[in-house]
Amino acid sequence: MTCFHKVRDGFWLALLVPPAAAISFLNHHPWAFVVSIGAMMPIIDEVIGPEQGASSQNGKQTGATRVTIPHWFLIGWLGAILMALGVARHASVVELIGLAFGCGILSAMAMAHIHEIMHRGSFVSRTLSEFAFVIVGYPHYRLAHRLHHANVGNPRFGSTAAIGQSVWHHVPRSFMASLKATVEHDAAWTRVLRGYFAVSMLLAIAFRFGSWRSLLFCLGYGLISVFLVEAVGYLQHYGLDGGVAIDSGHAAWDVHFWLSNRLLSNNGLHAHHHHEQTQTYERLSAMGQALPGGYLHMLWFALVPRLWFSTMDRRVRMRLESVDK
Repeated sequence: MTCFHKVRDGFWLALLVPPAAAISFLNHHPWAFVVSIGAMMPIIDEVIGPEQGASSQNGKQTGATRVTIPHWFLIGWLGAILMALGVARHASVVELIGLAFGCGILSAMAMAHIHEIMHRGSFVSRTLSEFAFVIVGYPHYRLAHRLHHANVGNPRFGSTAAIGQSVWHHVPRSFMASLKATVEHDAAWTRVLRGYFAVSMLLAIAFRFGSWRSLLFCLGYGLISVFLVEAVGYLQHYGLDGGVAIDSGHAAWDVHFWLSNRLLSNNGLHAHHHHEQTQTYERLSAMGQALPGGYLHMLWFALVPRLWFSTMDRRVRMRLESVDK
């Protein structure tokens, strides 16, 4: 599959995901999208394999392309959410659950693109990202993520899990830890309250102009999205809770798999992102040690703690020993 490695501007592939989701929702087959992303994509990612050189620096990509891909993804994502919301009003229980899972997965993927926009620093980017975080159901994410960058490796600020901690234990602990840290930091509790008030208003609107199914759909996809976002943080920082030097490449685990990084705006080159958090996604390169698989591949491992521990704990210990030396 070396032909894929030569397609250096393959980030556009991410833009196919929201329309595919919308089509499956409108045709009352949300589970087709869920299976495609959850089962087929890990296999395709594994077949294509890691990028040659494990770097995604791309001199051919234009500035316009860099700017527009995350924004276009968000537009497609919002459209798919609205379509699913309309379908949810009269969906059966099985279809409603499928819509919640499908939009939860899509929203978690959108978070990678929202994250990219958030780090661009302009007022418009911050405003757009905060609005998107409300739609996702994680309104304090931007504030929490800023603290995470300033305190990487400290579980008190979320994202980082100690070795031996399962993803099922990590996700609620990390979410609450990041919320508590955000509220306590510089009187940010007023901004957190405004965010959650906005979420409650959206839920009320969904119920008022939709039905109880619409409300359950919004609650369901929000919970699934937040779980997946926190689970990705678990993959990125598992076992690296002892305090690390950001410029050493030991702040996070990388993902070098080509398709994972193309669909998620190079979110897998996470160590370099922590080293230079304002660097745009297409200029990130491999800096840290890599997980043995792509994001979706490793997420399945994480959902089965024994499988995850048997895969990762030895790698964590070896990595920490190399740092000590």
